[in-house]
Amino acid sequence: MSQAPGQLEWVRATNGGIPSTGIAQGVERDGRPLFIARAFYKNGLHPGKAAPHLSNGGFEFAWGGGSHSLNEYFVLCGNVNRTRWVAVDGPVPKDTSLRLVDGGQEDYGDRLFIAKVAHDGRAPTCATA
Repeated sequence: MSQAPGQLEWVRATNGGIPSTGIAQGVERDGRPLFIARAFYKNGLHPGKAAPHLSNGGFEFAWGGGSHSLNEYFVLCGNVNRTRWVAVDGPVPKDTSLRLVDGGQEDYGDRLFIAKVAHDGRAPTCATA
C-alpha cells in the first residue's frame, strides 16, 4: 500500500472496536470487512487485521509460525482515497517513488510494511520486510 504524505494515522482501539475512519483492506467470504491494524507483541509492533467479528479480542496477526489474537491494537485511519494498493511481483524496487505504509517492526529492528495477498477466499493483511 502506498500513501500521500501526512494523510494516515494509527488510532488506538480495543475489543473489536473500529474508528469511523478505519481503512478496510479486504473482506471475509461472507462480506464482513477487515481493517488494517497493528499491535505490540513480544517487543515488536506487528501488522494484522481487526474487525468486530474476530474472536478473542478483535485483532489477529501472524507471528512465529502461528496466528495470535489481542484485544488492544491500533487501526490505520484516514482518507482511503489518498491511498492505493500497488501490484508487485517480487521485492519492492529500492528506487520506487512510492511511500509505503509503515506497519511496525520486528523485535530485532527490521521494519514491516502493509501488504495484502489473497488467501483462502479472503485478503488478509500481511507484513513484509
